[in-house]
Amino acid sequence: MKYKAGLIGIMATSAMTTQMLMPVVAHASTSVKYAPTAIEMTGQPAVNPQHVVANDPWSGKSTSWVPLYYLQAALQSIGVHTTWNGNTLNVTSTPSGWIVNVSGAPQTGAPPAGEMQFSINGNQDDFIRAPKLTANDPASKAPTTYVPIYYANLFLKQRLQMNGTWTGDTWSMISQLNKYSNEITLINGKGYDVPGTAYDVTRTTPNASVQAPSGETLSAWIGEKMASDGHNQFVFFFLNGKYLGTDTAKPSLEITSAKAVGNGIAVTYPVYKKNDSFANPTGTPVTITYTWNGSKLIPNKPYPSQFS
Repeated sequence: MKYKAGLIGIMATSAMTTQMLMPVVAHASTSVKYAPTAIEMTGQPAVNPQHVVANDPWSGKSTSWVPLYYLQAALQSIGVHTTWNGNTLNVTSTPSGWIVNVSGAPQTGAPPAGEMQFSINGNQDDFIRAPKLTANDPASKAPTTYVPIYYANLFLKQRLQMNGTWTGDTWSMISQLNKYSNEITLINGKGYDVPGTAYDVTRTTPNASVQAPSGETLSAWIGEKMASDGHNQFVFFFLNGKYLGTDTAKPSLEITSAKAVGNGIAVTYPVYKKNDSFANPTGTPVTITYTWNGSKLIPNKPYPSQFS
């Protein structure tokens, strides 16, 4: 698709009044105005820059733009590091354990004048392109680049697997490390805990997460029945936060592990032979890999028989 060039301009009057920006290619000036903003990243103090309200040259509709600098600062506060070279916001690193979707970059190379792009790992792949404009940041009084929140949110959701919402004056972002709270709440609501280790009594991230062939994130939690002896366990599966179900219809006595393998999640079960105690299964463990085929979870082998 061929897009119009974005806007680049300069502030013509004071920071609190309507500004006039001169477009690169458009044939008439486009007015903008500043408005108060709260940028919230879960677990971090909110920041309050001014955002710009101006037309999106691609849609022709009024939209909200924020200084790119504040987006970079918000991402850095949760360990997502970026660089900016004037046309590409490049994600150089993410926290350990994050799932990043780098499939199917539609274009490669620098964007045309008036546009910017979001890239990952410095390869100039265009994961999302957006119009950009330049105006003074009222806080610093210096020219800075503004990007539409709409396109930034697309990148956060589609590529960094984050959640972002915009209410008109508040931009709330939830990192991958916080986005699992709803999954934990659902598992708890079914009467199961997600035990961690002696140093982390309750898990805060899944036992395993993988990128499915569709680009969606498949995650798995080993849940243990509350107020039990521990020998009542399920694997709870989610796709992009949506609950899919458990590994089996009836709980297992024990589940050894759930690990990411390729596009699937490999779950290892102990095998109990006749007369084995719950604490000491003597059969050969069985590993079943569960994959998402676009409509349902598919195990690669049947569940092992027990106490035979």
